[in-house]
Amino acid sequence: MEITIEYNSCWRNSFLDKTNNEKVNKKNNRKYIASSQSLAKPENYIKREVTIDTVMGVLNRLIGEPRKLWQAREDENYFFKNIEPLVTFHDDIKCLSQELVYLRNQNGHMNPSTFSGIYKTETSPIFTSDFSAEMWGVLAMEFDELLNYIVTGVDPLKHQDMHPFSIFDRISELSNYKSQHYDCQAAFDIIKAKYTDEWEKDVVDKAPAPQYYYAALYLKFDELAKRGFNVSSVLSDNGNFPGFSKRSFTKSDFNGKVTTGGKVKVIGNPYEIKSKGKEPGKMLTKADGTVTINIDIDDEKSLELKTMIENASVASFRLGKKGLAYVSNVRI
Repeated sequence: MEITIEYNSCWRNSFLDKTNNEKVNKKNNRKYIASSQSLAKPENYIKREVTIDTVMGVLNRLIGEPRKLWQAREDENYFFKNIEPLVTFHDDIKCLSQELVYLRNQNGHMNPSTFSGIYKTETSPIFTSDFSAEMWGVLAMEFDELLNYIVTGVDPLKHQDMHPFSIFDRISELSNYKSQHYDCQAAFDIIKAKYTDEWEKDVVDKAPAPQYYYAALYLKFDELAKRGFNVSSVLSDNGNFPGFSKRSFTKSDFNGKVTTGGKVKVIGNPYEIKSKGKEPGKMLTKADGTVTINIDIDDEKSLELKTMIENASVASFRLGKKGLAYVSNVRI
């Protein structure tokens, strides 16, 4: 039996890891790897070709099988269970081209640096609370002063400009401190004992200096709460300071709390790997052609399969990702 399939504009790249033929569950869905950040890694530009799995997926589609291929294959009554080893195919590509497309990102990811509206410097409790100046003063400490504060609890009360841009500049400066040049052991032991879940995997001389500042902010919150300040006004329901964990800073989370418009979702990006040096750039590949499927089965089984295809009446379908494909001929 021979089935001829014509196809046009079939996308020959993948935007998700793994394949549709691998068993996944709700907690292990395929990951979107076509964001602009992911495409900075050439290995995420994944080419796809017509394979036996593609062909079997098409054959199942033609007889009206609605499940994914891996689901159909697990069924004891899978129609092609004994037929799959008898299937061969030939992919005749008549035209191969590249095209720049813009992909919509449906994951709801937020832009790490963009926000909408203006900063609420005059209304947000993060900047206007009675303890705001003392709280942000933690970032203004020199690194040796910070280590001493963590160990002794004595705050030198340094001044930090509380405008967000000044805070961002200071956070950028924190990486200039190299923790291995200081005696961090005592401070490290205190932080690790208090925030074990976040710090348990770090080795004292490998914990970057900025992490000590972020952890010290939470030590300051504890101190302020004991002194009677209502620190809950600047903390979220789960007790975190927006944008700051005990070991990291996320600008988009901070902006989402202190701007009038909040975070901005990533809408999408062009699917393109730009050229580097002598390496050419890459864009989405599209193909036009014909797939000829040969199935080495007897006339009776061929007639049964042909009847199932006719009864399902599948007019057109995708061959892989996107594009248009249709059966042009079935011959026994």
